[in-house]
Amino acid sequence: MRETLAGPTGIKMGNGQQLVVTRYEDDVIIMAESEEDLKRTTSKLIEGEKIGLMVNEERTKYMIVTRHNQEIRHLEVNNCNIERVANFKYLGVNINENADSNEEIRLRLVVANKCYFGLVPIVRGKIRNFYFYLIQREKVYIIFI
Repeated sequence: MRETLAGPTGIKMGNGQQLVVTRYEDDVIIMAESEEDLKRTTSKLIEGEKIGLMVNEERTKYMIVTRHNQEIRHLEVNNCNIERVANFKYLGVNINENADSNEEIRLRLVVANKCYFGLVPIVRGKIRNFYFYLIQREKVYIIFI
């Protein structure tokens, strides 16, 4: 993994640093500004199989986030065909190739509404156990604030 971080590939951040790889447990995202950088970094990751790193070709996908439509469908790196996707979910967040967060915001509002309306009986006091009602109502108000 350290070898993939070496070199001038990745996404330039506002502070002048390069962001190449983000990882959480066994999920890895590789970021690059060009197809060549993506191939080079992915190739280094695939070479990690020599030390036991397993890359699942079926679960490995790539996405281009750009304003311009690009027609590249499959990317081939070290004889591995990588499929292009328009969106995917990473750590519970929906990411799409248009960098459009409207769908993610809509989904989060739906989840928040479900939580809120599930708590309405507590907030409105329609629970039979009065002691439980007083304790939980105070906690719910603090959460809402």
